[in-house]
Amino acid sequence: MNGAERSTGAGRAEWAGGRYRRRRLCSFEEADKTQRNKSRRKHDRQQGEKLEAMGAVAFEAVGNGAEAEAALDTMFRQRALRFREMGVSDPFMAPAIRKF
Repeated sequence: MNGAERSTGAGRAEWAGGRYRRRRLCSFEEADKTQRNKSRRKHDRQQGEKLEAMGAVAFEAVGNGAEAEAALDTMFRQRALRFREMGVSDPFMAPAIRKF
């Protein structure tokens, strides 16, 4: 390592020629272990287990048009219910937000 570079630890940013540069990591597992602490990984694992207990989860890419509008309408209904359960105001109720 020359004077222009300074290692700050595994997976951390390095100083190189007047800017910070991220170290390239070989895999998600390596990035997960070096970039997130044990507590964060435990929390995410517990959240994943709760989600699994609710049943199957699927992700789908939605295009523009009617398909996107239907997906957004579903999301707005689900969020409105959740906000009511939490007792907080729904930030998505504003017509300008929904129109966007």
